[in-house]
Amino acid sequence: MTRIIFLTFFVFETFTSVGQLMKIENRNRYIRAHFENSIGFSFDRKFDSLDLRTSQGTFNRDRHIIRLIPETSGRDTLFAKFFYKRKLIHVDTATFDVIKPEVYPSFGEDHPTKLSVSYIKSGGGIIFHIRITDDHHEGASIKSYRFSVIRKDSFVFSMIEYSYKFSDELKAKLDTLKSGDKILISDIILDPYFDFADPLPRVYKIE
Repeated sequence: MTRIIFLTFFVFETFTSVGQLMKIENRNRYIRAHFENSIGFSFDRKFDSLDLRTSQGTFNRDRHIIRLIPETSGRDTLFAKFFYKRKLIHVDTATFDVIKPEVYPSFGEDHPTKLSVSYIKSGGGIIFHIRITDDHHEGASIKSYRFSVIRKDSFVFSMIEYSYKFSDELKAKLDTLKSGDKILISDIILDPYFDFADPLPRVYKIE
């Protein structure tokens, strides 16, 4: 009887579980390349040390927050080994889709998509933002972009701009805009510093 009790206790202490105990707290299952992505995690068992590895990029950890900084788009896998009293008790992984940070145009800091002609003119140009997280954006620089106006499914005009400030030619054309027109900002060429990002076209409607 004593041997059976001892054997059961020994197996319990040296058992290493695999998968599904580490819970990742990230509202999206994707992260962005080149920037720090804060990922919360929890673990259902008691542990006193943790060994982490990633398949690409770098990371750091602060208690129950892991900050992943992947180098490229694609996928990044987090490998975790949990220890208790120097014994490996659990092995787990979490895989994230890694997307390029998006760069998108805006006529104002509040990012409206329906605009008046006066609002467009008052800004004097277009602001380009790089999306670092879903809640945090910063400015990005460009080499050129295409400014097009569409009226009833036909192009009224389309021209290349080389600065975030409107050229004199474009300023003159803004006077021809009418309610219901659509502005398409496309063919965005980023400054080489931002070549890791993904420039996205955007459509605005004139009220």
